[in-house]
Amino acid sequence: MMTGQLSVVAAIGLVLAMAGCGASDSAKVEPENQAGVEKIFELEAIPVIQLTPSGGWATLVTAYVEQGKNEYVESGFDFNEDHLDSIGLRIREEVEEGEGRDRTKYNLKINFDYFDGKRFNKTDQLLLAVDRPDPSMMREALTARLFEAMGVPSPRVDYARVSADGNELGLYVMKQVVDKRFLKDRFGTADHADDGNLYECVPPGCLLEWAGDTKDSYLDTSCGEDGGCGLVLITNEDDPSDNDYSDLITLLNVIGTVPDEQFADAIKVVFDVDTFLRYLAVAVVIGDHESYLGAGQDFYLYHRPDTGLFTYIPWDHNRTYGAKKCKTSTEETGVEVDKLWCDTAPRPLTTRILAVGEFNESYLAYVKQVRDEFFTETVQGQWVDELDARFGELLEADGNRGFTMDEYWTSISRQPSEDKPSNLLHFVKTRRAYLMAELP
Repeated sequence: MMTGQLSVVAAIGLVLAMAGCGASDSAKVEPENQAGVEKIFELEAIPVIQLTPSGGWATLVTAYVEQGKNEYVESGFDFNEDHLDSIGLRIREEVEEGEGRDRTKYNLKINFDYFDGKRFNKTDQLLLAVDRPDPSMMREALTARLFEAMGVPSPRVDYARVSADGNELGLYVMKQVVDKRFLKDRFGTADHADDGNLYECVPPGCLLEWAGDTKDSYLDTSCGEDGGCGLVLITNEDDPSDNDYSDLITLLNVIGTVPDEQFADAIKVVFDVDTFLRYLAVAVVIGDHESYLGAGQDFYLYHRPDTGLFTYIPWDHNRTYGAKKCKTSTEETGVEVDKLWCDTAPRPLTTRILAVGEFNESYLAYVKQVRDEFFTETVQGQWVDELDARFGELLEADGNRGFTMDEYWTSISRQPSEDKPSNLLHFVKTRRAYLMAELP
């Protein structure tokens, strides 16, 4: 037994204790009306966002390019006809010396109440993404649609035309940020469903391996932009009764130490297995090799007070649909293959869950459902055509897009291409054929 490791009996006891206190005894609160979020992400026409940062856009860019500064600055904000005097705006890029000198378009983060401003349509934050790895600008939207179809809680995705100081920056992918407001949107407020602990996996990665029964076994405060790296608590972080990581430690102890014969019963008391299997099915079908399956990053874990269960929340999908593939082995570094998932390091959550017969059976059924109902050339072709009709003309007019329109048209064509990343529909065709062979 590892040093600091809880005994199996103690682990099961903690699991049962968590099950007993999962739902609040207080009077139920009706879920909050979330129509405001839809006013951002479900508009008929792509919205126009105008930014007027204090000191000017050129000053903001210069501070980032020459000094590596990407702190929030105060800015005015217009969204179609709606106006806010004060929001927080920052360039959201990796800060490296000299990076971005030749760019005219940057990833942007908006925090509406950073300077004590007003929340916008029941939303605290937005991410405006350039999505450089994806010349189709569709991978995030296609993946979000698949998750929605399979009942997996994930961020909303749409597009926006953005300008700064009256100068057109171009077309952006607009993403909902996973935060407290996201929890309200996806889980409601009944039985305090939105008041739980939300953990973000901050690179270099989180394999969810058991490492001990203390908080610092999973949180490294010496790295990361805000709050460290590893599994970082981003709600209730200032509450001593919630930020001791005891709920997360219990989950990881179950994943890492409970014997095989007890694992199925134990994991169901602390983790939403069915939602994870639905996520896993989508991720495997679309080749999501930067998630927990690949680099072991780009995800959140949320402990729901109303159910007592942790839920897996995915994030960042602009390298799916063949944009990134697995490496085979150290002997064949650089050779890319189309595997079910990257298996270069242990993934105990996945391997232990899929080792349980009933879970594996459900997982395979979900993979076949995604493959046969949604991941066909006909359905995916229709989704691609719908997105092209939605923003194709705007993209063509975007002089700052960072790729040519030939690259865009190639990426959404039906024809095979040797270009990288793979074009979407050729990937669908080849990936589907592979899945049919693996799972007849």
